[in-house]
Amino acid sequence: MRPRIESAAWPATIAIDCESGKKRKDKRTNRQLEIAAGLAVLCIGIVIAVVLARFAIVTDENSPAANLMVWPFRVSFLLLAAAIVNVIYRFGKLKVFYRCPKCRQRIARLANAKRTVNYYCPACNVEWDTGAVEPETAD
Repeated sequence: MRPRIESAAWPATIAIDCESGKKRKDKRTNRQLEIAAGLAVLCIGIVIAVVLARFAIVTDENSPAANLMVWPFRVSFLLLAAAIVNVIYRFGKLKVFYRCPKCRQRIARLANAKRTVNYYCPACNVEWDTGAVEPETAD
């Protein structure tokens, strides 16, 4: 059965009979999302630790300890910013620029997938399950 394109806007969503193709898990994309989220949580913890250390050590703005804590403070916030940009990039890549893991062709999202983020590659005849789940929307 040939896929039917539901929308002309990119990223397109298509409706297909998924029984005709294979269904595979895209472990790489799922792992990249898990790593990005884990790094963001780790960086949040680093920022909290550095801020608490700064308040615990530094009591006077003119002390030598205050001058030593400036750089870890700035670096921790730069790490946090980089982690947040990484999470936004990974989710944006999943939602807008998803490519087939097998043939690297840009593919459209399945319209009949309810909350899961699935894509169908017509060249490979494979439905890719990314493992990502969208939150429920209140209608």
